[in-house]
Amino acid sequence: MKDERFTETLKCKTLDSIPSIEEIKCIPREKKLQLIFGKNITSYRETLGNNLKDALPDFLVGIHVRTNHYHFERGEA
Repeated sequence: MKDERFTETLKCKTLDSIPSIEEIKCIPREKKLQLIFGKNITSYRETLGNNLKDALPDFLVGIHVRTNHYHFERGEA
């Protein structure tokens, strides 16, 4: 079965530009969210990713170790 989801990409240059947990929870099932971290906040990436994984148990959170990318999507029901 082909994945019919579309991806929205947000470039986060500051900590304030990262969507809140509540904003991420509002992502519909047919949408994926990709966050790209700017150089100024790269050092927060791992901590933030772990916090988001814990706070979003109904989501698949993909953390790309070699890049500054995160992917969020609702898991299968």
